[in-house]
Amino acid sequence: MKSLLVLLQAAAEGESQWMSMLPLFLILIVFYFFFIR
Repeated sequence: MKSLLVLLQAAAEGESQWMSMLPLFLILIVFYFFFIR
């Protein structure tokens, strides 16, 4: 959970690379939730 917050903060800082990778991470998280359920 803490690592996720750190990642979000890093993305909020305005790193173009992280901004483009954020959607992928979100999709992965959604996939994980679907697999758990």
